[in-house]
Amino acid sequence: GMGGMGHMSAGGAPPEGSMEYEYTAEIIQRCIMSCIHAGRCDPMQVQMMTQEMCEDYGCPQYADYCAQRVISACQRMGL
Repeated sequence: GMGGMGHMSAGGAPPEGSMEYEYTAEIIQRCIMSCIHAGRCDPMQVQMMTQEMCEDYGCPQYADYCAQRVISACQRMGL
């Protein structure tokens, strides 16, 4: 495990109502729109985008959560 990283919930969603919750909602939305625009969902591309955006927003620990949400949303839309 990662020593001393107890506050980072692996793959968990940010607490509702928190700033991180707002940020991740924004990131997820933007990535989904990007996939729709491209006409396809490339999981590798999504991972890179969410990683980058989450770092910009100061919540890199939620990058995987965002990527998962984007990819499953795109799958539901048939992308």
